Amino acid sequence: MKIRTRLVLSFFISTLLPCLLLLLTLEVYMRVKGQGIADLFNGPDEDFFRDVGASIIIILSLTSLVLIIWIYGGLVSRIRMLSKAAKRIEEGDLDFSIESKGGDEIDDLAASFEEMRAHLKADSEKIVRLEDDRRQLLTNVAHDLKGPLTSISGYAEGLYDGVANTEEKKQRYLRTIMEKAKDMDSLLAQLSLFSKIDSDGFPYEFEHVKVVDYVASILRPAELDIRNVGGMVYFFTEVSGDLEIIVDKDKIRRVINNLIENAIKYRREDVPLALKIYLDEEESVVRFTVMDNGKGIPAKDIPHIFERSFRGDQSRNAKVPGSGFGLSIVEKLVNDHGGEVFASSQEGEGTTIGFTLKKYRNGV
Repeated sequence: MKIRTRLVLSFFISTLLPCLLLLLTLEVYMRVKGQGIADLFNGPDEDFFRDVGASIIIILSLTSLVLIIWIYGGLVSRIRMLSKAAKRIEEGDLDFSIESKGGDEIDDLAASFEEMRAHLKADSEKIVRLEDDRRQLLTNVAHDLKGPLTSISGYAEGLYDGVANTEEKKQRYLRTIMEKAKDMDSLLAQLSLFSKIDSDGFPYEFEHVKVVDYVASILRPAELDIRNVGGMVYFFTEVSGDLEIIVDKDKIRRVINNLIENAIKYRREDVPLALKIYLDEEESVVRFTVMDNGKGIPAKDIPHIFERSFRGDQSRNAKVPGSGFGLSIVEKLVNDHGGEVFASSQEGEGTTIGFTLKKYRNGV
């Protein structure tokens, strides 16, 4: 029942009920005397008025007591409950719930309190997760930087001391130093990108691009990295050269490069890397797919590969450098473009990872 309704009823009950009871008492009293209520005003009756006065006091007292209990039970106790809830929230205790039955304004207020508490708890848990992610990221990066740094130091010392005494050795040492330096650069780029994603310093600059030309421009420099590890890249497209999408070019370039870098890192040693890039379309989206013939991903890890800081047993055991945030960054950037990511893999045979982006046609 609404508070306004309670107040209106309280007013009428506290005024009309005593009057009605008084009139009823008078009517009964006069009938007992064999008279009508109109005869009451024909002459004084002291006993009558004393009895009626006592009755009025008793009736009003009982009525007031009932109304006080009703209002107290309906309002004060629940307001006190909300006050205690506010105090717990102020103290940082969010592990409770505020019950509301949805009957009146106090219940509506309780529901708002509960919604606020739930949001605060969700935000608090998100902050904790972000801090855990940051700590895990820093731990991963610090750990993975040790390997390239040690290699660079060792090979540079070999060049300095003359251990690389042939031109072939020198070239091999220099190539290794360059590869390790690129690994370090990739790790630091992941760290920088992750920091920006979870801050306000991560704006998007969307523009129209012709999807085939755009993807080809990304694959040209990436093809050199693939050839440097003895691999080949194949680009297949079933998309019209005029088809456009709206993207932040740098962000989607990062997405594609992350997928290609993963394929290079997790390649098999017994066969040359064969990286196949597919670009096709459906009714409203363009689908970009990267398929490799690498080590593959265990089935138990597939549901988790887009989680932050997740690194499967394979990558840890193989000591593959990486922050564990590459694919989570891919998912975040693609989702922010209104697209979706997908993945499938068979251990020992290869992995397929890709994403979709919405088409742009006729201003849509």
